[in-house]
Order: sequence, then C-alpha cells, then structure tokens
Amino acid sequence: MTNQTGDYSHRSDGSIMRQGIGQYTSKDGLICKGIWSNDKLNGIGEVTFTSGAAYEGMFVNNCMHGNGRYKFPDGSVYEGFFQDNRLLGKGTFTDIKGQIWHGELNNNIGNGFQFKLNM
Repeated sequence: MTNQTGDYSHRSDGSIMRQGIGQYTSKDGLICKGIWSNDKLNGIGEVTFTSGAAYEGMFVNNCMHGNGRYKFPDGSVYEGFFQDNRLLGKGTFTDIKGQIWHGELNNNIGNGFQFKLNM
C-alpha cells in the first residue's frame, strides 16, 4: 500500500498528481518528502531509501541536483554537489571512522580527493 499526504490533485484518469509540500511512502518503504511540482520532487526534499541510505537537499525533476547530503547505508556521508543523481564537483566525504576526505568528483569518481588531517 502506498501513502500520500500533502497537496495533490486527481488527473482525469483518476491517478494522483502531487503538487506543493507533501510526503509519499511506497509499499516497499521508500519515503519521499518535500516540494512537489508536476508529480516530481522539485526544490528542497528528502528521500529515505529502503537500503537505509538517505538524501537531503535539492531536487530537479526527481533527481538529486544541487547541494545535498547523502548518507550511505554503512553510515558514511557525502556532502556536496549533485547533478542528475551523480556526485559532481566539490564535496566532502566522511567515512564511518570519522575520517574526512575532500575534493572534486567527476561522474561519481573522486580521483582528486585528499585526506583532511587535523593536527
């Protein structure tokens, strides 16, 4: 069963089109909340994936796009820029031991990441 709260309208075919602020929960447990436009997350939002991963930040047409924070299922975190659901540009990665890496990513690859040493 899916669950929809917030602003929405019914299309002529009877389906729901999300508009405004709201939350959608799928039958599998995926939770999407934030600002909806034309049935897609657009603007600030949050998604909690069934794997335990979570994203908070900007969306464009249901894609992570802009500044955001992605928490991986193991607890490690990436904060930085996303484009079309890909990590792109400057960001910071914190592993599960609290070690911090920063640098630039290109298409989810962080060849230029450097370890941040705190002395």
